[in-house]
Amino acid sequence: MPAPSKPGVNPSPFAWHEAQAWNLPTMLDAIARNNKNSNMPNEMLAVIFFEETGFCNVQQAGKNGPAVGFGQIEVGNRDKFRFYKWLNDPDLILTDDFMAKLKQEKLDPPALKMKQSIQEKVKTKMLGSKEYSVMMSCKYFEFLSTVDGMKLEGLIGAQISSHTEYRTRFAEGYQLLRKALNLTGITAGQLRDELINALNHAKRRGAGESSSNKNNPIPKDHFKSFWNWMLPDDWLAGRPGVVAPGNTISANHPNGLPAVQ
Repeated sequence: MPAPSKPGVNPSPFAWHEAQAWNLPTMLDAIARNNKNSNMPNEMLAVIFFEETGFCNVQQAGKNGPAVGFGQIEVGNRDKFRFYKWLNDPDLILTDDFMAKLKQEKLDPPALKMKQSIQEKVKTKMLGSKEYSVMMSCKYFEFLSTVDGMKLEGLIGAQISSHTEYRTRFAEGYQLLRKALNLTGITAGQLRDELINALNHAKRRGAGESSSNKNNPIPKDHFKSFWNWMLPDDWLAGRPGVVAPGNTISANHPNGLPAVQ
């Protein structure tokens, strides 16, 4: 008799694939390894990665989408090539002559071919390695912090581009996630709800936003196996400040933000 198949995440959110994803503890560890010299806090990066992709290392809108990775870096934008040169990745050789041509309105065929080759290499490396994908987002914010002198507001602006509604969503989600990760005297179940609330916050349509704004939180009741995978029981139970049921001393503090879904 064949061995039973291992149950996967089912149902899973739209365009989310378990094999290309990391759960929250794995993602937090990866961010801590790679986010060393930027003005972007680790918890803000986690909020951005979850809003963008649910911690899934994918290309936007299939194989032809412009954005790649957990943080959805638009790898073909000309402004990214200064970053690639600074990164000094031996697989991404950018000559001074090519960098000068990038400033021209229209690229000649050799420059266009090199641009396409570099962005394809970046995309392939990011989609082929979750660690490299996290590193690229962390290093991009490090580049903007150390080379361009951007502070946190500027870094968020670089991430959201024209989608200004996310400025508040990310800021609030960051505060919620920081709070949840530092709560004490709560049960593992309460911590799970706090973390779901924090991660979903930037995915909700904000107060006063029009119905055209994106609103795609991942409900905990419909996606139980997803959230069990994203927030493993043993990790929750082992968090500092988590207590057995019946021993709570602080638990959920009111914050005026939307409740967990």
